Amino acid sequence: MAGNDKQGSPGEDDIAPIVAGIGPDLDVQQMVEEEEMKRKRWETAEGRGGQVVIYDPGTDVTVGRTRRIVVLIFVLAIILIPVLYLVAIPRADAELIVQYNEGVMGGINVDARIANEGTRTMEDVTITILVQNSTDIRMADPTVFEGRVSAHNEASMDAISFSASQWETYHIFVEYTFDCAGKTYHGSEHYVTEGEGMNMWFYLDMTA
Repeated sequence: MAGNDKQGSPGEDDIAPIVAGIGPDLDVQQMVEEEEMKRKRWETAEGRGGQVVIYDPGTDVTVGRTRRIVVLIFVLAIILIPVLYLVAIPRADAELIVQYNEGVMGGINVDARIANEGTRTMEDVTITILVQNSTDIRMADPTVFEGRVSAHNEASMDAISFSASQWETYHIFVEYTFDCAGKTYHGSEHYVTEGEGMNMWFYLDMTA
């Protein structure tokens, strides 16, 4: 039995080549490592194979959203502030425009109009305009406006027309009173047509 076991079992010389064959081939391993290094160098040169950057959109999204909100608020402010100023905010802004105009054949006209640029209606308006010469002689009956003028609207007054020397100095007297935006306004003004101007304009801020 002992002889049969010895005869049927492989010897050490027979086992060694098998184990050596299973182990790594150093030449093949070196070749593989060199090829791997070449591949890595090539990928690096091509911009590949670098460190992977993980993108976290959390911060950028928050910053972008904040910027959009700020821009939106800014745009709304640009749009709404003028609208509120022109329409919503109670505001009295009225002007009387008077024109002295010399025509042909000694004809002289004094025209006037009321411009309400405020956001509230001018109520209980009374405006009187009178023209006199340098010796206090009334050149014509005064023109009077009574009524109301809506916001962002104008109202014309009847003209004062007369014939006289266009070289004369004339005095234009204005008196006014009205209610607007919870306040009563009243006052007077005096304009002089001195000089050789044939077409003169006078502007009276009645809410100053």
